[in-house]
Amino acid sequence: CLLQKSGIRNPHIGRHLSLHPVAGVYGVTKKPIHAIRGAPMTTVCNEFSNVNMPYGAKIEIPVACPALAAAANTWGSPTRFGQILDKYSSILPVIVLQRDHGEGRVRQNADGSLHITYKLDARDCASLLKATQGAVRILAAAAGVNTIGTMHSRDPGLELVEEEEESSTNKEKLEEYIESIARNGMRDLEM
Repeated sequence: CLLQKSGIRNPHIGRHLSLHPVAGVYGVTKKPIHAIRGAPMTTVCNEFSNVNMPYGAKIEIPVACPALAAAANTWGSPTRFGQILDKYSSILPVIVLQRDHGEGRVRQNADGSLHITYKLDARDCASLLKATQGAVRILAAAAGVNTIGTMHSRDPGLELVEEEEESSTNKEKLEEYIESIARNGMRDLEM
């Protein structure tokens, strides 16, 4: 907006907004891990990024302060919101960061307010979805995770049962949950 008001003329000013959309996934571990401690970004998985182009999703493990955990927690009900935050010290946060193909636009309205338009590109939606499902699978395979959820507004979460030996119970529940993530999709203002 500053450049637009400066008198500089260039058709690209205010265009090509890139946001690096993020989807969130979390696991709740049996023992506290205190995700607020340690390095701000500890692990990156490039399994879902496009190695030939700089686009696609990366799965990362960030540090999580209480405010971030609260903001990322979905609001299905006050009870569920509280139950997840009560487990804050045991939350393992995962973010799916997308290098976006799509772009948006920034301009100033007549009243001086900022106007941003941005729509997630279909390729980016598909990439975010695939990597979010991958992040869920990673958490399900991690030792000690008994609850998994995403930041989707309609996500019921997944509760894994404690098993002495390998059985199909958790595998079936996981596959049903992965399918529900696909059904929910990556809709505007729901992730």
